[in-house]
Amino acid sequence: MRYVPSPASLQYRYLYRARADASGIMRYHRIKPGYSNDRISRTAFTKAYNESQIIAIRPLRRAENDLHTGYFEFEFYV
Repeated sequence: MRYVPSPASLQYRYLYRARADASGIMRYHRIKPGYSNDRISRTAFTKAYNESQIIAIRPLRRAENDLHTGYFEFEFYV
């Protein structure tokens, strides 16, 4: 899937992120820009994905020289 950035700024309430670290453990976060970065359960992440009005989806690839990025990362904005 190819990511095409938008020239317009994106207005969103929450950013949800799923990330697999080097050991393969998935971590899920709900981020409110400028306020909080809460770790959430897989069930809460799945519920948000299935029931929210998603305005953008962004799959991310791991940079080969950046070990902190994780092996897999997926974001969606609501």
